[in-house]
Amino acid sequence: MKYCFILFCILITFLLSCSKDEEVRGNHFQIEEDNFEIAAAQLVNLGESNGVNQLVLTFVSEGVQLRQPDVQTEAVSGKGDVLFFYLNAPDTIINQGDVYTYADDEGVNTYQGEYHISWDIASDQEEYSVELAEGMLEISRSANLYVILFDGKDATNNTVELYYKGELLYY
Repeated sequence: MKYCFILFCILITFLLSCSKDEEVRGNHFQIEEDNFEIAAAQLVNLGESNGVNQLVLTFVSEGVQLRQPDVQTEAVSGKGDVLFFYLNAPDTIINQGDVYTYADDEGVNTYQGEYHISWDIASDQEEYSVELAEGMLEISRSANLYVILFDGKDATNNTVELYYKGELLYY
C-alpha cells in the first residue's frame, strides 16, 4: 500500500508539472534565449504574382497595432517587436497542414522572413533587425483557429522559434 501511495504521488506530481508547462507556453517568438510575447497576428493577401499567391503573415508584440494595409499606410504602426513571414502560397488563404520552407525564389510553399526588435515604426528606428535564413514554418488550422510553429535560424545563425495558437486578422 505504501508503494502505491508513493507511485500515486509521483504520478500526480508528473501530471501537474506537465500542465504547468502547457500554461507557460503562450504565444511567443524566441531568438536564442530572448523571448518576445505575441499580442496579435494577421494574414494579408497581397494578390497573385506568377501564379503564386503572395501572403504576409505578421506577428506583433504589445505596443504594435495591426491594420488593413493600403498604398499609403503600412500594416503595422506603433513601437515594439515584429516578425514577418512573406509566404508564396498555393491559395489565397492558409490551408490545413500547410508547411513552408525557406527559399530565395518564388516557389510555392516557400517563405522569406525578417524580425524587428524594439522597432519605432514611425521613425523607422530599431534596436536591430535580421532576416531569417532557414527553417520550417508549419501551420495547422481548424476553422478560424490556427496553430503556427516555426523553427529555424536567422542570418546571424541565431536560433529562432515561434509558437502561436489563435485567430488571425485577415485582409
